[in-house]
Amino acid sequence: PSPLFAQKQPPRPEGVKLLARVLADKGFLDDVFAFDGPGGRLAIVRTDAGAYAEIEVLDLNQAGASLTRFDVAAITPVPLQVQFVLDGSKLFIVGGSLGDPGKLTGSLVDLSGKVLRKWGPAHDVVLSVAGGEDMVTVFGRRPVKAGTSYEVSRFRLRAAAAVDELR
Repeated sequence: PSPLFAQKQPPRPEGVKLLARVLADKGFLDDVFAFDGPGGRLAIVRTDAGAYAEIEVLDLNQAGASLTRFDVAAITPVPLQVQFVLDGSKLFIVGGSLGDPGKLTGSLVDLSGKVLRKWGPAHDVVLSVAGGEDMVTVFGRRPVKAGTSYEVSRFRLRAAAAVDELR
């Protein structure tokens, strides 16, 4: 090839230590990932953009050792967001469906993949903080004779009951 088009090796970062190298043993590593609060654990999503989706939690203090790995395709085949919540003991996953990407669900799962609570389907599901407490806000809309009906509900992440509802 012409030297004009020859690729140069990217510069190696200085002062950075490689903690782990993560490869996709099946499907591919998605853009969705999360660090826990202190940064010692990393949750990654492996998927094939179809029927296969799983989350793995890695311990970055032990060279990326796998702490847990579980299937999330039954929860959501399209994981769009994952966050450590409740002091890092649980994960909050927002995902869509293959048939209707406009319908999202939010799921609270333990680190074995067991669903503890679910919100939606809705147009949007967002994790936020109000009054120092983790909240889940669910936004829905549906057509009615007079136009569109909008619904916003907010739930405590730790409890199942709605805190506020706006219709």
